[in-house]
Order: sequence, then structure tokens, then C-alpha cells
Amino acid sequence: MKNIKRGLFIIVSLLFIFSSFSLGMAVVGIQSVWPTALTTYNRFLAADLGLLPGGKDNKVFSITFNADASVTAHYLHIEVSDGSKVLLSGNTALTGKQYDTEFSGRILYNYDILDELGGKFSIASGAGKVKHKIMATGVLPEGTYTITIQLYQSGGVYVDEETINFIIIPPYLQPVYPVDTSVTKAALNFKWLTNITNKELHIFTDPRGNNEILAGNRLPIRNVSRSYRGSGLGSLLTDATSYYWQIYGHISTTHGDELVKGPLSAFLYFEDASYVIDLGLSDKDKEQIMDELIIILEELINKRAAKSISTYDIDRIVLDNSVVTREEIMAILLAIKSKQLNVNSVYFR
Repeated sequence: MKNIKRGLFIIVSLLFIFSSFSLGMAVVGIQSVWPTALTTYNRFLAADLGLLPGGKDNKVFSITFNADASVTAHYLHIEVSDGSKVLLSGNTALTGKQYDTEFSGRILYNYDILDELGGKFSIASGAGKVKHKIMATGVLPEGTYTITIQLYQSGGVYVDEETINFIIIPPYLQPVYPVDTSVTKAALNFKWLTNITNKELHIFTDPRGNNEILAGNRLPIRNVSRSYRGSGLGSLLTDATSYYWQIYGHISTTHGDELVKGPLSAFLYFEDASYVIDLGLSDKDKEQIMDELIIILEELINKRAAKSISTYDIDRIVLDNSVVTREEIMAILLAIKSKQLNVNSVYFR
């Protein structure tokens, strides 16, 4: 019996020693990177990475390093690519920092990297058209991207690496119904297409989006999905009156959720009617008005000002808080061109 007990004691002791030895082992390297799954953004600002000038403390990713007592100097190499080419790259200070003091067991967020480790990052010369888009807008265009984080010893000895994958899907919000049409109480079913979140339905009496109808928990309508049957709102609306509706929501950006508002859409409300009235401007009307606006801007200001509105879409024309027809606005534009009407200032909304 004594021999058996002694044998068990030795086995248990060996197991304890082995276990302690395993827990005491550590290796220089990247322990984890956050986020770990494919992350979706509606808008990704290059400056939010914190690797280029102008960024703020926005948490896009973090790096966690293994705990180790190594005094060897290390540095990071980071690249952002779209799968076919590198868009942004650079290194922390190549002279490196001691692992035990600057890396061991630490969590570094993206905006900590330059402050803590020094170095330089820049948009890659081979980024092509994407580079020009980033320089012009500050945002990465639609697509799937990878951030690769590599750990090196000073002198270029590769140690470890981790990657982060994310996708950019620009936001869209398209009203479907009712848009520039009359609608009865029974048919008042608001519909839209969008990929934004936390949506709300707002209704206004003013074509500029002022004078919102507020009615306790009835309006605005919060937490709507892809449509809302509004027949129950009849008691808040006046027969044969124009109204304007708009969807609010949030998009996902690299600096957090951001409130956005969709276009204002008009409808003429009837308690009951056997006919439908089309409102607003036709596509042909909008094209002709835009052509005249561009000519006037070229004459009043310069070609650059005219070109600046070439990507705009005309929604509606408002004069003295009322929507005007094609004939009315074309008469005003003709008066401006013929110098019969002076323009004091020009701005677009």
C-alpha cells in the first residue's frame, strides 16, 4: 500500500509540474485582432484608421499581443488592400520597440499605433483610380477589403500576422409610394427600399421638410421596416391637402452610427376619391430645367459652378413655400437669362 501511495504522489507531482511549465510558456506574436468576423460598413473614412493625418479616436480595429519577456525590438507592417492591389501601407518605426515594454500583453487600437510606435503610412502609388477617389472624397469606395497586420523583428525578420476583412456597401434609400401622386385614406400605404437601420417615418406639411406633424406615439412612426400602412393616420390629415413624407435612419460608419434622411416625397391626400392625380415634374421636365440652370450658372458664375450641379437630381421646385410647375419655373429662368430678373445669390439644397 505504501508503494502505491508513493507512486500516486509522484504522478500527481509530475502532472502539476508539467501544467505549471505549460502555463509559463509564451511566445512573441499577435494573440488576436478585433474584429474577427466580416464587418459591414456603409461608409468607411480612410482618416478613421488613424494611420493618416486628420483622424480621431475611432475604434476600427485592435491588436492584442502575447505576453513575453523578450527585449528584442519589433515593428508592425500594415497594409489595406482590395484583393487586387494595395491601397494603403506603411510601417511603425523600423528601429523597433522592445517587445516586453511596448507589445507584451497589450491591446493597441488603430489610433494608438502611430502615437505609441511611431512610423509612417501613406496611400500606395499603385492604388490607381481608388487612390483618386480616396483623395477626392476621403472615403473608400464600395467593395471588400482586407487589413493585414504583420509583426517583424527589427532587421526584417517575419514573426506573425493577422488579417481583418470588411465590406463596404453604400447606403441607399428610395421612396416607392406614394411619390408625387394623390392617394386616398384606404390606399395610404408608405413603401420604400433601403439598407439603413433604425428607420422612422416622418410627415410634414411643408415642401422643405418643416412643420412636422407630431402626435405623441402616432407620429413620427418609429421602428418601421420596409413599409407602413397609414390609413390609421387619417384623423391627423386634412382632406385635399398636400403632405411630404421622409424616412430617417442610421448608417454604419467607421466612426459610429450616423443619422441620415431620405428624400422628401410628396402626396396629395384625399379621404376618398375615384381618380388619381399625378404631381411633380416628369423626367423630361427635370432634364430641361437642369439644362437651363447649367447655362445660367455658366453665365452668372463660371463653368466650374455649372459643372458642380451636373450630378444633382432635381426633386421639386419650391417658390414661396409652394411647389411650382414646369411652366412657372421655366418662365422665371427665362427672365433671369434675359436680365429681366436679377439674382442676388445662388445656393442648392
